[in-house]
Amino acid sequence: MASFVAADLAPIFSADSPWERREEALFRLSALTAEEDLEPSALLEQAAAIVAAALDAEFGACCRGAEDSVKALRVIAADAAIQERPVEILATLPIAAESSESFVRFALNQKRTCAAADLFAEQEFHERTLVAQGIRAGLICPLIDREAVLGGLAVLTTRPRTFTPAEQQFVETVAQWITLSMARQQAEEELAAAKDYVSSLSRTVNALELELDAQGRIQAANEACVACTGLSLAEMRDRTLWNALLIPEEVNRVKQTFERLFREGTATEFESYILTKDGERRRVSWTCAVTRDSLGQPRSISATGLDITPRGSGDDSDASAPLRVREAPAPKRIDRRQRPRSAFPYKQKIAPFASGSLPLAHHFCEVQCRDIAANGFSYVSPVPPQYRSIVVAFGLAPSELYLAAEIQHVTALDMDGVAMFVIGCRYRERVSYPQRLGRGALNLQNR
Repeated sequence: MASFVAADLAPIFSADSPWERREEALFRLSALTAEEDLEPSALLEQAAAIVAAALDAEFGACCRGAEDSVKALRVIAADAAIQERPVEILATLPIAAESSESFVRFALNQKRTCAAADLFAEQEFHERTLVAQGIRAGLICPLIDREAVLGGLAVLTTRPRTFTPAEQQFVETVAQWITLSMARQQAEEELAAAKDYVSSLSRTVNALELELDAQGRIQAANEACVACTGLSLAEMRDRTLWNALLIPEEVNRVKQTFERLFREGTATEFESYILTKDGERRRVSWTCAVTRDSLGQPRSISATGLDITPRGSGDDSDASAPLRVREAPAPKRIDRRQRPRSAFPYKQKIAPFASGSLPLAHHFCEVQCRDIAANGFSYVSPVPPQYRSIVVAFGLAPSELYLAAEIQHVTALDMDGVAMFVIGCRYRERVSYPQRLGRGALNLQNR
């Protein structure tokens, strides 16, 4: 295959200085991440082109998938950043399975950003595929969410080049943005899949349906459940499943099942007894699935049960029999762990809010951000905040990405002799403005 032909990068960005070009690139990326109908692969390809153009590199590249499942690297010309979507893929190159034989595989397996100033001279790996295409240098940053690799974002050049710390930080920042967007979309897809799964079960004739909150407290019950238990919804509401319906011998085992459900995120089937209002024991086969918000936090549990008590008896089975737990078809695992953070030395706008109403345009003020992760960010301020909830706007109008966040910690810090405070925030949910910002206080909307 012939070597790649470098693009003319001059017309892509209007700014002259590297710093201004990187800021302009971030503004373009903020508009892309705000597009809800943009597929993750298309978003990643666009990001690769924009990052390459911002760093004056001829090519961007990307791959998607878990570290062991990534088989190919998609290469995009930097001038694709000004073309209509979808971008043109110049080539799809195979990625060697061994770290010693692939620049990309090495970075994904190491789960860290890797820069190669000259692929010919590298000692840790011997990259043959890219070299055969005329590539001499590159920088790649894995996309990592909750310790899981989602893919990689790279820039490639046809000449030897040493990437500066500022350039590496820029690529890592973009990778964090893309990871956040991809992880949010994946969580929303898993939430929809869980709802579809439970919905299909609920169509079973005479199925018992319960909606529980994140603490296992009953919030809703269908007519079949009321008829089977003899308890009205008012009698069950705000009581945990194990306190309202289960027999004492099985409480601990069911609690353990729920703990596993929250921990692993997989829909679970098990059998247990319930005790009706009349004191009758009924054997029920349960299927439970946890639904989560767009940030992966538990929102509720949907429990669907089938009364499998032998006909003519309410207590024929052995109550001391082990609780049977087995895997059911389910959404992929969602696990909550500490996310890695990257430096994010850019100014963004925040505003406090309360009572479920979004702030107006004049409530927002600029703050200096410090770092960013898939589940939160931090900023610095000369004074500690007097509020607990904020809305942060990433990007520029009219393509801002608005996220509601909770302040998690405030830390005093001496910055060159000036007393400052680092405010750490955790994203709670995405919010939207149905109208233009500034027309009035609008209701908070989950997305």
